[in-house]
Amino acid sequence: MLVGLANLPLLSDRDYAAALRTRLAGVEARIGALRAAQQAQALLPRPTREVFSYSLSLLEAERQWLAARAQVPDDGQD
Repeated sequence: MLVGLANLPLLSDRDYAAALRTRLAGVEARIGALRAAQQAQALLPRPTREVFSYSLSLLEAERQWLAARAQVPDDGQD
């Protein structure tokens, strides 16, 4: 993701928006799969629960960023 952002000048606005939407869909799918795997496990030990929690937190933060960017055109002010 960071490499793509660093090379953003190489993309048109349309391609950037499409890439954001594609990435967002992938992140949402990963969140769903991770939640399903977590719920399929019974009585997880604390370290395992923490790994799930950490992973979901990272994915949810990325999802929030992507969703905001995919909806709002970049005004060049960051």
